[in-house]
Amino acid sequence: MTWWWLVWLLGGIPSFYLLLLTWVAAPLPYPWLPEKARSSRAQGQTRFRIVIPAHNEAKHIATTVTAALALDYPRSHFSVLVVANACTDETAEVAQAAGAAVLSYPPPGKGGALDYAFNQLLRDPSWDAVLVLDADSVLDPHALTVLDACFQCGAEAVQLRYAVRNVRVNARTEIAAIQLASLNGVRPLARSRFGWSAGIFGNGFALARATVAAVPYRAHGIVEDIEYHQHLFLAGKRVDFTDAAAVWAEMPVARHQLATQRARWERGKLWTIRHYAPQVLRQLLRRPWQTVGQLFDLLIPPIAWVAILLALLAWIAPQPVRIAALLGFGAILIHYLHAAHRYRLLPLFARALMHAPRYIFEKLWAVLHSMVTERRLGWKRTERD
Repeated sequence: MTWWWLVWLLGGIPSFYLLLLTWVAAPLPYPWLPEKARSSRAQGQTRFRIVIPAHNEAKHIATTVTAALALDYPRSHFSVLVVANACTDETAEVAQAAGAAVLSYPPPGKGGALDYAFNQLLRDPSWDAVLVLDADSVLDPHALTVLDACFQCGAEAVQLRYAVRNVRVNARTEIAAIQLASLNGVRPLARSRFGWSAGIFGNGFALARATVAAVPYRAHGIVEDIEYHQHLFLAGKRVDFTDAAAVWAEMPVARHQLATQRARWERGKLWTIRHYAPQVLRQLLRRPWQTVGQLFDLLIPPIAWVAILLALLAWIAPQPVRIAALLGFGAILIHYLHAAHRYRLLPLFARALMHAPRYIFEKLWAVLHSMVTERRLGWKRTERD
């Protein structure tokens, strides 16, 4: 029986961790989790550079640049820079025609492109913060106003909520919308309320100039955003989170497109754990509370894998473990239900739940297939329709 409980812990700890985050993210007055007062600060003070790394994005880049230039913020206080990364199409020309400044960076890789752009920008004293935006994404019109309030309160880095733009295309995009409502909404909100670093998600994150100067973007792995978050943590920097504004991105529609993205994310997470978990762990004595939060964020397995483990335990384990496995399932269900409710996705929840088993096994197969067929997974753009 002891062995069954040890196996259950592999699924039980992540599932009840999600339940804890759900409770902390709930809109209830917790005096021990104060929110920063930001409304009293003057608005429109921070000077932004919106940096858009783009690899062969001629189809989307004009829309993204035009929307970025139309944000509701003093026009003199922001500009758009597109980094044409290993482009073989007209991305640079289209972006320039839409009103963006353009840098060319020939080697492929988003991390390298951002590092190059930030180094160039540090030579220019006329900005206070950079905001990274994917080339197929749009921001809420008031996003810079929200970020300005955060930076006026002393934030070193801020992540906006990262949400799905093409929600109602098919069941995969609907599930992705609810998944991101958890992963890039409820979870970082709770982490930020806990005083932990919320994390960055590669899209819709902003860095103060001092942060860019102190922590260069030398993250060139296949999940450079997770890697760079470890750099920030090890440098003593904290990422705030706000869902008062969002960045809206196009999600992959077809199964093969989703497979490319999920294999990159999950194999990249494993690579990051292997390379950074020991370094993070060494911070435990110096910064115990923050390090515990960072380790939870880094080590929590994909919830799809947790769900499979709990399902197996509910099927074959002794009865007490079966009950505990079902309680773990309930914790996960409550978490995603709250995420769907908070971000107005409840009408999709039942349909997403119905298609979730197929989605989970597609995701698992994509990762396992990638591990077998690609020993070294390099940077690869996720294709979109």
